[in-house]
Amino acid sequence: MMASLDPPFPPDVSLTFEDTCDPKTTANADKAQLIFPAAYHTRRGGFQELKQEDPAIFKQYLDHELDVKRLNGIHDHLWLAGLPRPARPLSQQLMLGRAVVFTGAADLHLAWDNARIFIKPLPEFLLCHTIWEKHLSKDKELYEAAAGLLLSYLWLVPTKLDLKIAQERNLLPNTISWQQWVGISRATLQNLDFFQLPEHQCPLSLWRTPTGKVELDI
Repeated sequence: MMASLDPPFPPDVSLTFEDTCDPKTTANADKAQLIFPAAYHTRRGGFQELKQEDPAIFKQYLDHELDVKRLNGIHDHLWLAGLPRPARPLSQQLMLGRAVVFTGAADLHLAWDNARIFIKPLPEFLLCHTIWEKHLSKDKELYEAAAGLLLSYLWLVPTKLDLKIAQERNLLPNTISWQQWVGISRATLQNLDFFQLPEHQCPLSLWRTPTGKVELDI
């Protein structure tokens, strides 16, 4: 990974722009406007209003979306499940007969058994250079969790067919063209290396961990 916590891609390949930016500017002309939810469900059963203008509340939201603390708690035991390796592309997951099951939990992202694979739809803010620059790059733990999640989508979506599958299943925005995806993928791969990411921040299935061997209270 990069020595500094710089955004993993430059602004010219960013696929979204913040809703506080001017959509009429040339730089944002071909990008989707990033709109955050009005509120979200917390893991403790609460319902939290999201106030983007409040730095503390906005950071809580980012922490919630990228939370892998439960995974960190079992990190030392993951070697029992297998060696770390990139996840298979979406097309291969379907070929193996696995159904895609949506999860909002980052620490369940890519956990699998023979019949299904849990996938967290990629948060659109991870495709926004401004969010990386203003927020994710300011916090090492957030940055590493975000980098691991973004990198996992480069594994899942290496081909045009995989992009079509991801968009049909609402894992990626359907506004992204193949050319745009290749652009952000190439830039990200130049700056992120999963072998250099802290193992506890990498997606669960980097370890090829079957859900039958890992039980998390959700």
